[in-house]
Amino acid sequence: MDLLDLLKVIKPERWCALSISRSVSKNDNKQGKDGTKSSAKSNSFRKFAKDKEKVAEEKEMIEFAKNNLIKDIFNKKKIVFTGDMSKSRAEMRATTIRYGADSPTSISGKTNILVIGEEAGKSKLEKAKQLSIEIVTEDEFWDIIHKETGMK
Repeated sequence: MDLLDLLKVIKPERWCALSISRSVSKNDNKQGKDGTKSSAKSNSFRKFAKDKEKVAEEKEMIEFAKNNLIKDIFNKKKIVFTGDMSKSRAEMRATTIRYGADSPTSISGKTNILVIGEEAGKSKLEKAKQLSIEIVTEDEFWDIIHKETGMK
């Protein structure tokens, strides 16, 4: 029986690399804080899997928000976020969607509001100013929601 016949019988659900041939780069043998060597590339699969899970969670959160509108206070305005926020970017986008806005990830001529947090991205800020887009802080964003919903 050859390998192909064996694989047809076994039908493996999960594959892993037995060996990976690659050239050594200068990032491959960096020392960590504990003095042990770590390989940036060896962790890339683990990071990719984690990122893939995170992306899936964020997509699920956004889809849930689209299907569970709380109150339409933004009337389909396009709101983009930049900088560090009190909540994750996905949570901020989901909140915006639940209050009737669209939340793309980049600025365009159709963007209505740019919400800025700590260390806001310079390119988004500059583009927003060029396009005369309303710029609000995260606190002002929450104030709009609280004012419209009567929450505090």
